Amino acid sequence: AAFLGNIQDKHIDSELLAKNSTIHEQVVGEEKSSIFGDYRPLDQEKIAVLTDEEKKVIQTTTATAKKSALMTVAIFPTIMLICYLILIFYFKRKGGYKAVELAEQKE
Repeated sequence: AAFLGNIQDKHIDSELLAKNSTIHEQVVGEEKSSIFGDYRPLDQEKIAVLTDEEKKVIQTTTATAKKSALMTVAIFPTIMLICYLILIFYFKRKGGYKAVELAEQKE
């Protein structure tokens, strides 16, 4: 969850800066550090005093960031799925699982 939040905050920060640097400077809080790197989260108290139009820009940016973060996080399980499917087909092609008997060595 911390990784997902960090991705969202970084995406919101960069996207809002690119879309509307004036609003960005008004709402971005102090820079924070986590195990995933530094980021600048939005300050909810500063957002509360914005106009409805400015809040709409932030809501749109936040929604986009959430979707982007989920897509980023979904990449790893997708790669794992593809690798497991390749392994399944590889072993089926080789004849599948075959039990191997282990015998004790006689001295």
